[in-house]
Amino acid sequence: ISHKYVAARTAYRARKYHLAQLSCVGLPRARISSDELARWRAYTVFERGNPQRCEPPAYYTRVCHVYDRVLAPLYLVPEMWHEAARFCADNERPDDALAYYRRGCAALPRCEALHFAYADFCEATNRPESAREIYDALWKRCGTPRVHIARMRFERRSGDIPRARRALLDAMASPTCAPEVYLHGARMELFAVRAPLKALAILEAGMTRHAGAPGYAIEAARLAQTMHDDAKVRSILDRALAAAPGHGAAVRAFYAEFERDYGSRASLARVVGEDAMHALADDDAVPPEVQALLASI
Repeated sequence: ISHKYVAARTAYRARKYHLAQLSCVGLPRARISSDELARWRAYTVFERGNPQRCEPPAYYTRVCHVYDRVLAPLYLVPEMWHEAARFCADNERPDDALAYYRRGCAALPRCEALHFAYADFCEATNRPESAREIYDALWKRCGTPRVHIARMRFERRSGDIPRARRALLDAMASPTCAPEVYLHGARMELFAVRAPLKALAILEAGMTRHAGAPGYAIEAARLAQTMHDDAKVRSILDRALAAAPGHGAAVRAFYAEFERDYGSRASLARVVGEDAMHALADDDAVPPEVQALLASI
């Protein structure tokens, strides 16, 4: 009896200490400090340590009750919803984990990370249709580049290439479709489907909208280079330089490096300039901007 009394008193004092550090007053807030979140997590870690040595059913019920209590003030903190769902999943209660994910996504309908975790869990537990519904609903609410790419990746993992292509077309139909979506679609066609012609068509569509983006032009040229299509590489880089003549230093440096390795002297001179080619032997005669370009290659 004395041993049980000491254990109960120790657990009570530790729980009292953790609860004294917390504040349940006020409405849920979307943003809390890292220190406050650490205190809440310390409390959940303490309870998950089973300080009262409960039997497994009672322990699981108690920790779920603790998470419900924590989620009342942290209703708008996605990390705690995910942590509660993972606790249920680790204890082989997938239905309870789905319930936590479902409640969390209802509380945070535009939180991409929580929806991605929910969809990943559905996919891992052989619920592909539920995962597809999550991605589709998130795409309709907030069609960001990450959502478009995650949706395409899921459909490709599911083995449904037509659906993956439809997701890419949905993204391309948006007037704010980002360059990385085009690049991901081209990589999918090239490496996953082995369809280089479709990959080139996607890159061409991206150049129509994002020719002035140096990062997109360089990555698109690298993909075309992977397909051993030197003419397409030059076409992409020429269009990028024409679209942003004053901001093409990175594109010109990449172009010069490409021509140095795979082109001729004439093609390299066309990119860096004939004067720079003649001045290679005399560093003092080369203007600073040309020196930087030559140093980069």
